[in-house]
Amino acid sequence: MNVQVTEERSERGQYTIRIDGELDLATVSSLEAAVIRAVESRSAPMLIDLSACTFIDSSVIAALLRALARVDGHHDGSRPSLVVAAQAQPLQVLRLTAIDERIPIFPTTLEAEQALSSDGHASSDGYG
Repeated sequence: MNVQVTEERSERGQYTIRIDGELDLATVSSLEAAVIRAVESRSAPMLIDLSACTFIDSSVIAALLRALARVDGHHDGSRPSLVVAAQAQPLQVLRLTAIDERIPIFPTTLEAEQALSSDGHASSDGYG
C-alpha cells in the first residue's frame, strides 16, 4: 500500500498534515511521525487532512486520539487544537466510531481550516 504525507505551516501558524492514499496499520506510522514533528516544533493548531485518503482502519482512530493528546498538551485551549477533514470511507469510519465527539471532523478542508482560525464555535460535524 502506498501513502503520501505532506506537511506545511500556514502564515497564521496552522500546521496541516495531508494524507493521500490508504492509511492503515502498515502506513499509520507516517501520520504519527508527522504529528510528532509538528508537536515538537510547537505547531498548533493542527489540521489532519484526510480528504484525499481513500481508506482508514482502526489503527488510524488510535493514532488520531494519540495526536489529540499530544497537541492538547501543547496548546492554550482558546480554539480547537486539532481538527480533521475527511470524506467517503474515512469520514464514515470516523463518525461510526464517534471520534467526532472528541475531535472536530469536517467534510471539507476549507471548513476545517475555518474552524481552526475561528473562535472555536463551529460545530464538530462541520454544519453550523
